[in-house]
Amino acid sequence: MNETVQRVRVYIDGFNFYYAAFVDGTFGRWKWLDLVAFSRCLVPNHHVDHVRYFTAQLKPTPRSPRAHIRQGIYLNALRAQPRLSVHLGTFSKHAVQMPLAPPPKTGREDGVVYLGARDLDPEGDDPPPTKAFVFKTEEKGSDVNLATYLLRDGFKGLYDTAVVVSDDSDLLEPVRLVQRELGREVVVAMVPRKDKGKRQYRGSVFEGKVKFVREVRQAYLVDSQLPLTIEGKHGRLIQRPPEWGPVGVERP
Repeated sequence: MNETVQRVRVYIDGFNFYYAAFVDGTFGRWKWLDLVAFSRCLVPNHHVDHVRYFTAQLKPTPRSPRAHIRQGIYLNALRAQPRLSVHLGTFSKHAVQMPLAPPPKTGREDGVVYLGARDLDPEGDDPPPTKAFVFKTEEKGSDVNLATYLLRDGFKGLYDTAVVVSDDSDLLEPVRLVQRELGREVVVAMVPRKDKGKRQYRGSVFEGKVKFVREVRQAYLVDSQLPLTIEGKHGRLIQRPPEWGPVGVERP
């Protein structure tokens, strides 16, 4: 990476980063993250001019009745930070027909209907069901918003280097355009993920597509935690959700 570069803007794909770091990864104790400080860890010798965080507002679910509250607290904390903006997409929930899967090799069903696991016709005249209607929830807009601002800021000449915190292959084309059409440098930061649960870690989809791919290390998160209590906009105090602390203690 060119060490003479001065202006950096960081674009964080919120859900891609969240699942890689906190759900699939091992960084779950460090969710109360100062994204500006974290961004400085990614490019320590450069000036981080602005950070854009792309996500969507959660809704309460039976499985996670308080997740939307914790997210709301965190978003308010982020909005109080200088040089950071939050960009919201939406969630779409709809019923779709999906094929049933074969039962797992463990033999455990856990109340789930698998292909061949239940025959709803006691007489055996009809074959067992092979499909079911399920609710599918999809996050919409974050990748498009990220690509839009990445290109918009590039065309306006607001950065020399863009740091994209994501490993979403949908961003390959806008990243390619920024490099080829605008002549801007792009650095991709990714959280290492295991390859289908195996011990070895897969490479980034951006390998060979950008000048530099940086792996996110736990130390970056440890060194970039927000204070327990911060002052939000209009002087209101914001406290870290109790489920997210104290740092260093595992909680369910």
